[in-house]
Amino acid sequence: MGFRPHVLRVARRNLVSGWARNAGDHVELHAEGDDALVASFLVDLEADAPATAIIAGLVVEQTTPKGCPDFDILPSVADGSDDDVHLPTRRTHISPDLATCPDCLRELLDPDDRRFHYPFANCTNCGPRFTIIEALPYDRASTSMREFTMCPACASEYGDETDRRFHAQPDACFLCGPSLSLSIPGGQTLHVTGEMVEERRAVSDRIIDEVCEMLREDKIIAIKGLGGYQLACDARDDAVVDELRARKGRLGKPFAVMVRDVEMARELGKVSGREQELLKSPAAPIVLLERKPDALLAPSVCRGLAEVGVMLPATPLQHLLLRAFGGPLVMTSGNLTTEPIAANPPEAHARLAHVADAFLDNDRDIVSRYDDSVVRISGDAVQFARRARGYAPEPLPFPRFAGGLPVILGAGAEQKGTFALVPAGSGEAIVSQHIGDLEHVESFEHWIGTLRLYEGLFGAHPAVAACDLHPDYLTAKWVRANADRFESIVEVQHHHAHIAAVIGEHLAAGTLAPDERIIGIALDGTGYGTDGTIWGGEVLVASARDFERVAHLATFPLIGGGAAIREPLRQTYGLLARCRLLDHPAAAPVLEALELQTVEVLGDLVRTGAGCVETSSAGRLFDAMSALLGTCTHPTYDDEAPMQLEAVLYGAAIPDRENAPCRFAVHESDGCIQLDPQPVIEAILDGMAGGIPVPTLSRWFHEALADALVETCGHVREDTGLTTVALSGGVFANRFLRARIVRGLVDTGFRVLEHLHLPPNDGCISYGQAVVAAARMGTSDDNRAPGSATPV
Repeated sequence: MGFRPHVLRVARRNLVSGWARNAGDHVELHAEGDDALVASFLVDLEADAPATAIIAGLVVEQTTPKGCPDFDILPSVADGSDDDVHLPTRRTHISPDLATCPDCLRELLDPDDRRFHYPFANCTNCGPRFTIIEALPYDRASTSMREFTMCPACASEYGDETDRRFHAQPDACFLCGPSLSLSIPGGQTLHVTGEMVEERRAVSDRIIDEVCEMLREDKIIAIKGLGGYQLACDARDDAVVDELRARKGRLGKPFAVMVRDVEMARELGKVSGREQELLKSPAAPIVLLERKPDALLAPSVCRGLAEVGVMLPATPLQHLLLRAFGGPLVMTSGNLTTEPIAANPPEAHARLAHVADAFLDNDRDIVSRYDDSVVRISGDAVQFARRARGYAPEPLPFPRFAGGLPVILGAGAEQKGTFALVPAGSGEAIVSQHIGDLEHVESFEHWIGTLRLYEGLFGAHPAVAACDLHPDYLTAKWVRANADRFESIVEVQHHHAHIAAVIGEHLAAGTLAPDERIIGIALDGTGYGTDGTIWGGEVLVASARDFERVAHLATFPLIGGGAAIREPLRQTYGLLARCRLLDHPAAAPVLEALELQTVEVLGDLVRTGAGCVETSSAGRLFDAMSALLGTCTHPTYDDEAPMQLEAVLYGAAIPDRENAPCRFAVHESDGCIQLDPQPVIEAILDGMAGGIPVPTLSRWFHEALADALVETCGHVREDTGLTTVALSGGVFANRFLRARIVRGLVDTGFRVLEHLHLPPNDGCISYGQAVVAAARMGTSDDNRAPGSATPV
């Protein structure tokens, strides 16, 4: 990010001599001069730091002047060599990839600039970083850019302290840097060739023009980006979007759309000031916007959802493509639905041969695969749905616990997989990019390979591993199978990890006291409970160390286990059976949809309990309600049924909040508060029979669930005196439900804590596991609450 050049400029400005160099995992400086000027130099180091720089700490010690005549940047060394400098525990900072900066964009579009239309322009303020790094220190020789020898002009910039490309490791141009190629399976391959800039630019422009022409002809193009391939097509043409779905195997999940600028984004969705800032930020994430009804998008892009994911170009190539094409493009991960994103040409051409009509390649190798980050504005805060390019591997604040902790690994969950590494004594956690759903072999191999890369880059080899209680999660099985690598293993209940992630973020931010207990609401699809059932609608009293389950949604049977998740009507049957409402007249369509033979089998299974798993999952309750109301009976991707149930409610009239038509029965059973949906289900069935519109019935359900959770927190406060509530779990991606719960809690005197840097879904689990492991280190068994895990 140009920190050493920044140091040099500050030193020259303050008439300070000495040197700066990369020293493995920190920048080491030697500065000498007049006392006042050296003091000014130290102030300016932090005050004028590059926008993307984060100074984690500054250690200053007196040393012997060496009579340096000037200030220089020295070659990097693996470690600092001055014995008289005593650094604290060191930690590495590697910048995420950053979107094209305004200066590079201006040059890209300037016909008089030598980088006019160069698809890989970058400087110290933008461009690839983590996706090209193979080792530290961060020098060109340690990146995939070492294959490209700088031409005299680029070398001059690289060595010019006044230039913004001074020591920019990916610095390149048409003559010496990466270049495009266009490959059409079974046809021609077009490469950028020529000895002169003008020749190479002409071929590069021709490739971009041909790609845009194919896009206009309803072709699907695989485009190599910063962290992997993306599949692009015209976002306005329903036929080609449907074709992309069929080829990719992504039948229903919404696609993200890339647009030229904010003005085009406003044509598709409502853009607030905060959302505009996110779109134009160096991270350039996909931003989930409220979709405009008249947006000129193919219906197949969003499939009826109220949001549309929009992003701006993040690379010079994307800027050139969007300007040449003129309209919005679907821009989705270059993979089949069950696979990780393809990274380099041989792999992409093999795996996407039957998906893409052509491949827009380049010859800069990708070291780390990265998907695009996905965010939304939720209330007043930024909520992550996926933390990846532009954010990871930016270290996150991590709470400090007494006892001199070793390196900790949080292995994460099965879906939306991440891992977290906590270097010893660092006060930081390095949470990996979103890796994906790990039940597929390729994705799990990607998880293992990425962990090895992080361990090497950050010098963080874990002594303690924290994993999920679930016996079949691949991450947990891997940790147990590799027990000889670790001094100890800590098993953490899934929903405790959710709440511990929020606790950890706020402990690190200083907004919670050490060992403070709070109320936690964890709502998601699946989590292995300490009683062997599937949890997912939980109210906990928790600290970073331990937890107690004090309330939960009343359980109902998942008939056939995983089969019920794929077929929500099975869940609806189980819910109606548990509520004794199968005979309600409005339930008849559900039974008819299941067919008589299936109904008889399901009835036998419910009566005997064979093949059934009890669940308190909020996600599964949403599935069942979505199928009951007909908003989604055959989901094609995870979370589709809950998302469709939320999407439809926005068409409902707003009722009087004080006169809710139905409520959960909140009562105590076996020492635990239960939220029984039976009255809500019966009221909704009555509404169906009475012709109440589906949007209104969906709203009834959402409001009843939110109000029951707020009421439950009130009961817990009466018993415990706790007044702080943390929210986590994938269900909190539901804007309506989250807003209703937050408003209800605040109105009744609670303080509400949410994630600061992590998604509420399972992408936060690895961090939460690490928090629990850190809190338990050196803690005796007597201090653990029921339901907490035991170090192995």
